[in-house]
Amino acid sequence: MRHFFLLSLLNVIPFAAQAAGSAGTSGLKGVTWELSNMVMDDRQAVLSQVPTMQFNGIRVVGQTGCNTFSARASVLKHAMNFGPVVQSRRACTDAQRTAQEDGFINLLRQVTRYELKDSTLTLFSGKAGRLVFRAAGTGPAILPPDLQGEWNVTRLSPGGRTVALAAPASINFMMSTDRNLRQFSGTTGCNRIFGTLQQAGPVVTFTTAGTTRLDCAPALNEQEGALIQVLNTPLTITRTAQHLTLKGSAGDIELLRR
Repeated sequence: MRHFFLLSLLNVIPFAAQAAGSAGTSGLKGVTWELSNMVMDDRQAVLSQVPTMQFNGIRVVGQTGCNTFSARASVLKHAMNFGPVVQSRRACTDAQRTAQEDGFINLLRQVTRYELKDSTLTLFSGKAGRLVFRAAGTGPAILPPDLQGEWNVTRLSPGGRTVALAAPASINFMMSTDRNLRQFSGTTGCNRIFGTLQQAGPVVTFTTAGTTRLDCAPALNEQEGALIQVLNTPLTITRTAQHLTLKGSAGDIELLRR
């Protein structure tokens, strides 16, 4: 009888833990959480991509901005920790994205507690790390109305040098009709480009989905190559009412509202 009781108890414990974990995540489920701030050792990281995650029962699944991941989530009152984190093995496109992914996963593995206030979820990691998420669709507009629209390129400076503009170039910032997808289109001075963009704080990352394929004159080829070179890196936005500056590791672009 004693052996039967012990075996029954051992069988019940995992199910009880699973039920507690599922109940603990009830306020977190059904939401896509978008990373808005990442702090490592009391230093705020500049986000070049926007990781997301979702709680599904006792598991969490998401993407780092480069790879997908999943892990077991244990939640009890305000305590939280994640089991082994399993990732896909896609190579990230640049060193900055790789570093951000490594930092994000390392913080996730060290999470010990969480705080949920309205639409903001904060995960506390290690001694001085934090991952701050907002529920998708509840944060401030990624593209404020006064940023949306067409901007003409007035100065193009890749790698510290200025390229003379041989033809007009422009970038048009748009929101899709469902207000969730951030889009851009533009002209390099020869070809048209279009794609999507993501923003984390003041940092914007452009993803070019396609271009036209016109043959350009040498001067226009240089201008087009310089513009795409700068747009292919995360860029920090500063702006006034009529002027916009995009600065990144590959150079900067100055624009004037059309």
